[in-house]
Amino acid sequence: MKFVAYSLAASLAASSAFAASKSTPTAPACSYKVGDRATFIKPDDYLPVAKANQQALGDEKGEFETTQDFNKRVAAAQKALAIKPVLLEHPADHDKPDSGVTYIADEQRFRVFVGAFIGTLTGFDYRYMDKVVLQQTQKSKDTYVASNAYGNQKSVERSVWDVIAIKSWNTFPKSIYWKLPKKDDEEGYSVYIPVPLDQAETFKSGLVTGIEFLPKPPYFSTDTDRVRPKMDWPIDITYNLEQFDGVVLCAVIADKDGRVVKTVEPLIQ
Repeated sequence: MKFVAYSLAASLAASSAFAASKSTPTAPACSYKVGDRATFIKPDDYLPVAKANQQALGDEKGEFETTQDFNKRVAAAQKALAIKPVLLEHPADHDKPDSGVTYIADEQRFRVFVGAFIGTLTGFDYRYMDKVVLQQTQKSKDTYVASNAYGNQKSVERSVWDVIAIKSWNTFPKSIYWKLPKKDDEEGYSVYIPVPLDQAETFKSGLVTGIEFLPKPPYFSTDTDRVRPKMDWPIDITYNLEQFDGVVLCAVIADKDGRVVKTVEPLIQ
């Protein structure tokens, strides 16, 4: 598994046409539709909730515990938790030039590159997503000199990141795509939102985006992933992940008042 903090534009373009021809979503439906009011939870605020849910499940199956008793115990804990879908915010500054949110004044509508607010995903290929990254925080950055077996040396940039992500529950080896409506003259990996010219600047500055998912056991997990450097790519990245386990339901875009203006549902192949 390779986890790389790169733009998804190239891989989205390659996969969007393929996604449109595939089967309908098998995951539970999105809870939101255009016009609904949405309440977003920040990833940091949801961390203690996810950890508490994990603890409520109790220990893993014990040596002297039958499978039947273990399943009963877990089922009882799940019922007591009464888990419902959660809408987590993807913190972002949409006013930045590289945010993926662009206003087309002549058409009086915004073009929103979905990959920008879904977050960086595992691997280069968008079709093989198993995580949706909500938040990345760089903890350290330095350089060191590395050499190969032939004595060639290279200065390597090393960084460590703390990542909060949704781990796609029970989909591997299946693949998640995103259902993106498109016309012949539009990009298949962007969505469009009509906004009058006199409201556009305020709309963009107040835009809120996020991911709704249905938590599933174990509700919370951790992982460490490292992208090792190569001579032609001297980058050494370590990701320390805190993950919310669950079924990805949809991406949600809302205005400053929390009114939903667009939803995008995934496809699981």
